[in-house]
Amino acid sequence: MNSSGRYKAIAVIDTIEDKILHQSLELTAFINQIYQGSTSGLLLVVTGRNIIEECRILADKSGFDIAAVEHNGFYYPNPDLLVKTLNVLHEKYRPEIFCLTNTIRNCSAVSAFSAECGLQCITGIELVSETDNGLMLQRNIFNGKLKEKIIVSAQQLAVTVNPGAFQLKQDDAHIKSETFIEKVEIDEEVSGYKPVSISESSDMESSLEDADVIIAAGRGIGKPENLQMVRDVVRIFNNAAIGASRPVCDNRWLPYRHQVGVTGKTVSPKLYMAIGISGSQQHIAGMKNSQCIVAVNMDAHAAIFSVADYIVIEDVNVFIPVFLKIYHERKR
Repeated sequence: MNSSGRYKAIAVIDTIEDKILHQSLELTAFINQIYQGSTSGLLLVVTGRNIIEECRILADKSGFDIAAVEHNGFYYPNPDLLVKTLNVLHEKYRPEIFCLTNTIRNCSAVSAFSAECGLQCITGIELVSETDNGLMLQRNIFNGKLKEKIIVSAQQLAVTVNPGAFQLKQDDAHIKSETFIEKVEIDEEVSGYKPVSISESSDMESSLEDADVIIAAGRGIGKPENLQMVRDVVRIFNNAAIGASRPVCDNRWLPYRHQVGVTGKTVSPKLYMAIGISGSQQHIAGMKNSQCIVAVNMDAHAAIFSVADYIVIEDVNVFIPVFLKIYHERKR
């Protein structure tokens, strides 16, 4: 355990079925930036039904102290039980900041928790900087039409951080000589809310947050029937998902869970391929941190080209069929 016996920050690591969702480890990059490179006072909180082994693996890899919260109700995401857990952690450690990944369930939990404990609550953070007046956080409001900058004056804070907004680097974790794993006990009867199952969407390309490759469709594909060729590109890659611009979702060609942008999801895959997307400011903000960006658009002045690593100026309905044809020929 850290020498002071007190943690400056607590980061809640998301899990499903006792498996850590590694994108939530980006929270350590957020803490790193707040404390200017020092994460020695960071405690990672991992919840689950039988989570100790996952915690040991994470401790070995990250070098951070870990609090393992085991409860039968945590086998699936459980915002009600998470509120109770945050209360216990707050009473036990009194950190300066609690941080969680920005999801609907985490926003629900952190807002209820902060109201109960009197903490300042800020959700959807995408930038952080230090000013003469203190810590400044930035987020999008009013469906991405405005950016709000907030000077933090409270001594204790509860926040959610947009996925992909802070990039996790190898040197973000400072390996210590010894890590500490503590089991935090939660009363088995503390919550009457218990999720009993989860199931995958019938749409095979529905998980943007954990995808290594995202193939995103824009209005430039012409009509909803042309989504089939986008899905054909998705099937080329392992761990790939289909994304969309807002007009595609507004036209109901794809559900809103596929939307990328400040009013959708912020993503940072290894490869982001934008097909027929002009590139509004809101869309670019949601995908600009992707490791490699390929953009296909017949408009040579499309805004998406300003952030693309590879540019294809062509009608997507001409380029994609040729691309698929060549791929399958070379695969034989």
